[in-house]
Amino acid sequence: MLRHYQTRIVLGSSATLTLITDASRAEVNKLFRTLWLELFLFEKRFSRFLPASELSQFNRAAGVKQSISPEFRDILSASRELAVQSDGLYNPFILPALQRAGYVQSMVAAHSKDVVDNYSNRSVAPAKLLEVGNNWARIPYGSAIDLGGSGKGYAADLLADITDTFSAIQGYWFSLGGDVAASGLDENGDPWIIEIEDTVGTRGGSAGQVIARGDSRYAVATSSVLRRRGIKGKAWHHIIDPRTGQPAATSTVTASIYAQTCLLADVLAKCAILLAPKEVKAYTQARGGLGGLLQDSSKKLTAWGAIDIHRPAHNNRMHSRNVDRSA
Repeated sequence: MLRHYQTRIVLGSSATLTLITDASRAEVNKLFRTLWLELFLFEKRFSRFLPASELSQFNRAAGVKQSISPEFRDILSASRELAVQSDGLYNPFILPALQRAGYVQSMVAAHSKDVVDNYSNRSVAPAKLLEVGNNWARIPYGSAIDLGGSGKGYAADLLADITDTFSAIQGYWFSLGGDVAASGLDENGDPWIIEIEDTVGTRGGSAGQVIARGDSRYAVATSSVLRRRGIKGKAWHHIIDPRTGQPAATSTVTASIYAQTCLLADVLAKCAILLAPKEVKAYTQARGGLGGLLQDSSKKLTAWGAIDIHRPAHNNRMHSRNVDRSA
């Protein structure tokens, strides 16, 4: 078995796709092309930074019942369900508050001056007001949604679904800006080891790690208040608390969650930032989280379940970096 990997910039951050297979180079390249095309189409459809995207057009027509694509229906339905499951800590309507805080333009330097829709004068609607039908959806007038809290997780699961249909793949590891979806074994027949970046300077590069099972899919997502923040001299970060409409007031600077799907891990990692540290373990476990790691501003590390505080390095480790969403 050989390891094949490619890295590109997509969804506002670096993405690395890794495949373990004995398939021919032509077959591997064909699969890579399929996976990258799915990612680029996902960004084209659902980025709030692209005025022509389906999401941007949908937000501009807030209040009107609109026809939507099957893909948009699926992600909107998932967002609505996750809002219920999270007891409102995840809310796709936070875009106006996010822009009021300062996160309007893309954080990608080449696109930081692009013209984008600004909804900072709109309000944050309750998630229950998102209406989704078989081929239509509607949001309240004066609101706008953002898929940044779940989009990369959804996209990583989509790549995993596609790859699972290829019998020649022994294992894969997909990292989309820190959201990791993986399955199977590495080229040596060993389980993957996913290391989580040390963001508070306690463990020399790695704060914790997951040694994943090789017989099932799994995911690790990391959310942080350290990356998307503070442009033009204004103090802010991009994790908005739907209860206040403001950047989260929290001692947790980075939260990593292990779960069976990347979408769930992605959302729970965001929710973990919003909660008091003592509440996070019970909250995430009750909603399908299988492990977690919190890093706080005092450099304290707290881990449970399938994530452990850093152990000695391993030669097949892969890094789950805390680069958060911009889509």
